[in-house]
Parts: sequence; C-alpha cells; structure tokens
Amino acid sequence: MGPAGGSMNPATSLTDVNGIASSRHTLGPGAGTQTATASVGGLTGSPVTFTATALAGAATQLVKQSVDPQTGTVATAVIVPVVKVADQFGNGVAGIIVDFAAAGGGILGAAKDTSDGAGLTSTGGWTLGNVVGTNTVTATAGALAAKMFTATGVADVPARLAFLTEPTRALAGDTIAPVVQVAIQDQYGNLALPAKDVVSLRLGATPNPAAKLQGIVDAAAVNGVASFANLSIDSAGIGYAIISTAGNLTSAESTPFDIGGVIKAIPVTQLGPVAAALNTATKKIYVPGATLVSVLQNDRELLPQLTGFESPFGVAANATTNQIYVSSLAGVAVIDGAVDLVRALIPVGNGPKGVAVDERTNFIYVAASDVLKGAALVPIDGSKNLAVSNDIVVLPAAGSGVAFNPNDGFVYVAIPTFQEVDVINPKPGGAAIVQRIQGLGRGTYGVAVDTKANRLYVTNRDDNTVSVIDISAPNPVDFKEILRVPVGRTPEGLGVDANRGVVYVGNSGDGSLSLIDAVKLNVFATLFVGQTPKAAVVDPSTGRVYVPSQQDNVVRVIQP
Repeated sequence: MGPAGGSMNPATSLTDVNGIASSRHTLGPGAGTQTATASVGGLTGSPVTFTATALAGAATQLVKQSVDPQTGTVATAVIVPVVKVADQFGNGVAGIIVDFAAAGGGILGAAKDTSDGAGLTSTGGWTLGNVVGTNTVTATAGALAAKMFTATGVADVPARLAFLTEPTRALAGDTIAPVVQVAIQDQYGNLALPAKDVVSLRLGATPNPAAKLQGIVDAAAVNGVASFANLSIDSAGIGYAIISTAGNLTSAESTPFDIGGVIKAIPVTQLGPVAAALNTATKKIYVPGATLVSVLQNDRELLPQLTGFESPFGVAANATTNQIYVSSLAGVAVIDGAVDLVRALIPVGNGPKGVAVDERTNFIYVAASDVLKGAALVPIDGSKNLAVSNDIVVLPAAGSGVAFNPNDGFVYVAIPTFQEVDVINPKPGGAAIVQRIQGLGRGTYGVAVDTKANRLYVTNRDDNTVSVIDISAPNPVDFKEILRVPVGRTPEGLGVDANRGVVYVGNSGDGSLSLIDAVKLNVFATLFVGQTPKAAVVDPSTGRVYVPSQQDNVVRVIQP
C-alpha cells in the first residue's frame, strides 16, 4: 500500500489455473491518488503498481481554518475568517456555497463564497465595527453545523472628551450632585482604556460673568474617566455650562443647567412686606406691607404703591376675574387688577387673617372674628363683593392661614391655639366643619396645598416644623398627619411648586428659606434670604419663587 493508506484483502494471494492472482483494494480516508503494489520475488516485471483516485465524500462539516478568537482595534481589519467544507474524514469538498453573517457592527468583504478544490471558503475581509465589544462572523452551509468566529474590538487612541455624567441643577454654593464625570474617548466615542490624562474644567456659557466654578477642577482620569466630586458654582443663574479640556484632545461642553439661589432682590419702598400673591394670568405679584400694597411685574416694583391699608395680613388673587383680595383690620380690600386700584372694602368682622380664593365659583374665604359668632370662616361672593352671612362657619378659635383645595373643594384653616387645621366644606346653604385635624405642632400658622400629591403642608410656628397631612382619602375624617419635618426658626408662610415637587418655607425667625423635597419629605437645601421672610410665592410657569422680607423691604427672587 502507498502512504495514503487503504488495505488489501487478502494481502497474499495464490495464482489460479490461468496464473492470475487477485486481491480487493479498499481505499484509505484521504482524497487523492492512492496506490497498491503486487510483487513476486525473482519474477521479471515485479513489482507492479496499481493507481486509484479517491474522491471526497459528501460534505458533513465546516472546519475553522483561521485564527479564532482574536482582538483588534475598532474599525480596523482583522484576520479573515476561513472555513473548510469537509466530508466525514476531513477532506475538502468543492462547490459548496457557504454564507457568512457578521454581528456587532463589522463589515465583511463577501457575504458568501463557494468552496474551492481544497474545500476552502472565506469572507475576503473583515473590518470590525466602531463600538468596543464583541464582533462575530457566523458561517453556515445548508444543514451543516454553523461555525462562529469571534473578535473583540478595543478602543482606538484617545481623541476627545465627553461628559459621562452631566452637571445638573444645584443651589449656589452647594455641591453639584451626582458627581460630574468626564470620559476620555476615541474618535468613535468609546471609552479609551486605560487613559490617565489630566482633565480640567472651566465655566463656559454663564448668565453671570462674575460667577466662579469652585472645588477641584483638575483631575487625572482613572481607566479613562475623570471624576469631580465637589464642584459648585457660587452664583445663581439660568443656563450655565462647563467646558472640559485635556491637552490636545478635543474639548467638550456640558449641556446647559441652572444654579438656584437668590438671583435678584426687588426693593419695595418703605413697605415692610408681610405676604404676597401671584396673579398667574397677568404675572403681577401683589405684596401688602404695613400700610401699603406694592405691585411687582417683570421683577420690578410698579409705582405708585396702593395706599390706605391698615395692618394687612393676607392676600389672594383670582386670575380668572383679575381681582385681588387683601385682608386688613378694616376688612377685605378688593383690588381691580386691570388698573390696580381698590374698588371695594368688604366688612368681614374683626381681625381678618388668611384669605383664599375659589376661582371656579368666584368665592373668597377669610378667617376673621364675626361680630355675632366669634371666630369664623367668612365666605365672600366675589360677584357681589359681599360677605355671605348665612354660610359663615364658626371656628373653635381664631384662624390664621387659609387655603382652598380645588381637588376636593374644601377650605383648610390653621387654628394656632388648638394646634389643628379645620377642614370646611363651604357648600352654600350647608357650610360646615367636616374634620378637625388635631395634635399638630404648636402655633399652627400657614397652610398650602400640593394639588398633585394631595397633601397639605402646615407651618408650626412655635415648634419650627412643618406638618405633612395626607388629604387623599375620599372621606375627610381619614385625613391625617403623616410626618413632621424640622425646618428653620419660626416658619410662617409657605408655597408649593407641585410641578417640580418642592415646598418652600419662609422661616421668619432666622432669615432662611427651607426647601422640602415633596417626594422624600425632607429638607434638601436651606437658603438665607434676608430679614424676616414672611411668605414664599411660586410662579408655576417658571419655577421662580418670590420671598418678601419684612425688615429689609425687599422681595427676593429665587431660582430653584
């Protein structure tokens, strides 16, 4: 037998009567030329060689013929996948079509190839995708088991910077959270591991040219990422941006973000402001003081001021009718917002305090002391500018802050001496207290409704806390206090930004404004806003907050 193998059966044979000897030749497994030799010692012509050509059998398998797995730089060529179409013995089978499919973003030179005489096929080329990670090529041929080639794409050389974690809204002077991170990337945006370049930050676009970026602004990258854990900006404003640089790498600018805080102080002439209310339709803010009422628009005071008020306490605006109501010792003054003049003075009894408006029904509700009934909630028909005596609701003691909830139609009145809030159904002809939420903090004072979360916030002036009351139950008897949040000293007025989930509390005793997260129900920031802040008025369209400070005659504008 020749080197290709095979066998003879029998290996030795005797000649027959005709002098012929024979044996069966079984071919070996290798395709190609195979030989068998017959020999007889001493005879002329011995040995005699017989030749046979062995052909490949039917295709039964695909066999990898090139390197696998391999690694290469993204968007570059790697070793071409080659597969052999073989029979059961590994012989190449020609003329078989093999399909190639790439995954992971790579590009092939050919999506199919026909096996050559050796059974070999290839893609003709393989360029990896431009994203770091696994690329694959799968070879298939009919019912034969598929073969998969794998190549791992790694990042190209560092080329540019990008903000991995953008700076977000914060308060002036407070650390920006979460931590700002800048990535070093290749030209395709892949993280360039293990880059260690030093990345530097500076302010780009800024609404305040004097603003400063504070904290550590130069940081070496670790595995391609530079982190800045204590960044802050010292001035409030809208539309800040931060620029990152590192040597000759292409710089990156962050998306714009806002820094909250006091962005403006609006003087209110000799006013001594005690409250404020926003007309959401005209964007005018009405600020009563000791004897005057100032009107603010476009962050400035409109002159002249309105005169003739005696110790005002509360103010509320009806944006639908453009009427503003100011409670004072003389009654409730009605201001025509079209011309900003007092049109009427409505007697409601002694010492009127908090005032609230139901814009839908055009009714106004004020806590006062009725001459005959004592402490009471007095309803006013805004269409007639008259108190509705038949629907006066007697209170257990003098009320302070008043709020109307358009969701349930109830009026909420703080009763300081009893540490409670009374819930009143003001239904004409049947107005009555439907629940007394008792056991709150000492000196319950201001009230405000979060119409989205169905919660009531109540300042406890003598306890330095804010009570959070769940008013979502269909039956008011189930309304209850769920938490008491510590705030600054002597909290009084408060405002709710239901859209952004923030409650603002003016702490008149220490000149601060507490910001309560309406989801987590904790104070997440405190701003110092001047002497004796008495209220916090939210513009829902801009998120800005207006805080009147009584002793320094200023309304400060807060950018959250």
